[in-house]
This record gives sequence, structure tokens and C-alpha cells, in this order.
Amino acid sequence: MGAIEALHEYETANALTVALREAAGKYHGAVGMKWLRLIVADRAKLAAVLADGIKQFVHEYATKDGQGERVARRFGVVAVAGEMATRYGLTGWLPGEAFQAVGRCLSSWQESFGGAGNHEERALLNQVQSFFEQHGASRFEDIGTEGQRVINRAGFFRTDADGMREYLVLPQAFRREVCAGVDSRFATRILREHGWILPGSDRGSTQKPRLPGIGPTRVYVVGSKMWGNE
Repeated sequence: MGAIEALHEYETANALTVALREAAGKYHGAVGMKWLRLIVADRAKLAAVLADGIKQFVHEYATKDGQGERVARRFGVVAVAGEMATRYGLTGWLPGEAFQAVGRCLSSWQESFGGAGNHEERALLNQVQSFFEQHGASRFEDIGTEGQRVINRAGFFRTDADGMREYLVLPQAFRREVCAGVDSRFATRILREHGWILPGSDRGSTQKPRLPGIGPTRVYVVGSKMWGNE
């Protein structure tokens, strides 16, 4: 039934939807005003109740990654508000129902981003892969060919032992374009964890090859493992 999980005493989802719309039009705002008056009266202990409730919700429903916990805290505010309204006798729900309902909403959000993984990481990987799909053939100069003219050059490329391209990305292009909108330190860490950035001999995140017309220069080397992420 989509968003509706139970029909209660109604015969169809449409009948329930119509009833909800009519009731909302008639009664909206009444419970909200009373709830606001009650939390104002309890304002001295509100901060502690909210903090404890959010912590409990995150513990029960959050995925074990940074973004999962941050998002769960936002959902947790709604969950705690619902539980407080129940304790005030405003909802007619059993204790714990608000947590369960908001927990299901959080699970739906997680599934919409491919499950429990970190959406920020997936978004970064997609962004990086997209950059090389668009510019890998036009903005990278062959490291073995001097005098090649590349407009708006982002770096160089070379061929690995398997005949696959490795992209040697100049630092400014890496920070401003490959990682556009993302903290470059976060991006570097994630790309290294996934094996997309090939570390240097010093185990750092960059290598220092000799580049045509430039000489020894620090670059980020993005390897062919990038194409095996799908």
C-alpha cells in the first residue's frame, strides 16, 4: 500500500487518505500548541531528555559510519519529540511507537542510498569516476610524448603493466576539479582506502615522476582500479 501500512477501519487506502486529509484540515495545530506549552513548562529538563533520547535512537537505529550517525541524530529529534508527546498523553500511542515509526523512516532513507554504506563515500567515488569519464581522453597529456598540446590540461597519463591508463593528476586540478565540493583530505583518504590512488615510494598520497616540459612534480596517481568499483 505504499506509504500506508495499515487501513485501520477503512476499506481502502484512498478512503483512509481522504479521512486523514479531512481530519487534518479540521484539527491541525491543536495538539501542536498544547505540546509546545508542555515542553516550555519542562524546558529546564528538556536538553537532557533530548540528548538522552537521541543517543538511544542512534544506538538502536544508526548505521556504523559517520554519515549514518549524523543522519540518525536528525531523525532522532523527531523520534524523541514523538515519545515526549506520547508521555504527555497527546498521541494515543504506546511508548516506543514513535521510535519504531521514525526508525522505519530512517531505514527507508538508508535503502534509498543503497543500504547501510556511507553515501558521502559513494557520492565521492561516483564524482571522481565521472570526472575521468568526461575528461580522461581530452585533458591528460601522454607522459611519453613531448610537445603535445592539451587545452586546459589536468595532468598526464601513462600505461600500466596491464595496458591500462594511470592518470597523473596535477595537485590544483585534483583539489579544485576532481574533488570539487569535497574536502581534499577526506577525498584522498577514501580514494586510498579503495585503492584508486596509488601511493608513492614514501607511502605518501602523491608520486613525483618527471613530467614532460615540467620536470619532477608531485601528482596524484589514479589507477585502473577506479573502473572496477561498479
